[in-house]
Amino acid sequence: MNELILKSLIHIYKQLDETKLLLEDVINQLGVEQINHKPLPQDIQHLVDVALELTPEQRKTLMRFIESLK
Repeated sequence: MNELILKSLIHIYKQLDETKLLLEDVINQLGVEQINHKPLPQDIQHLVDVALELTPEQRKTLMRFIESLK
């Protein structure tokens, strides 16, 4: 019985270790992607910040307005 529990624990540890490595890879990739992005111009960033504070309905209205400008 103890041997079965030990084997299960070893298997779980290996899976956790592999998961940790995969998560580290994802985190590193996200960091690289953020470094490669140029910051937005200040006026555009301000518009983004304001849009993030809108309700979903306000965002829909804003999108319709933007579409009407095209």
